[in-house]
Amino acid sequence: MVREGEYKVTPYRVSHTVPSVGYLVEDGKGRRLFYTGDTGPTPGTWKKIGKRKIHCLIIDVSFPDALEELAIRTGHLTPRLLRLELSKMVLPPGRVLITHPKPRYRKTIEREIRKMKIDGMRLLRDGETISV
Repeated sequence: MVREGEYKVTPYRVSHTVPSVGYLVEDGKGRRLFYTGDTGPTPGTWKKIGKRKIHCLIIDVSFPDALEELAIRTGHLTPRLLRLELSKMVLPPGRVLITHPKPRYRKTIEREIRKMKIDGMRLLRDGETISV
């Protein structure tokens, strides 16, 4: 864990083909963002985060549902696998922002995410700036 001003940043191991972490960033007002780059299904992370409310989750969804086996083998998520990850969290995140879609599958992933009908979930655009 690292403190910088009013922020506390704690790394948590996530599942990927090489050692990888996600970061829980907490501010002095109790707002929390969890960011992870490449990750596959990673239930241990959600257990460790526990009952803390995540206001914004930024997470990798690289492949469409049809390529679930490839996603798991390479340490990534599909929309369906993301839904399963969200179900492991005690409290649902306020927003779910998806990053890292493989360019050739972006439209399919976007369509599959829309079909999930989860409020606050969307695919990020390149260069986008967000506020938490």
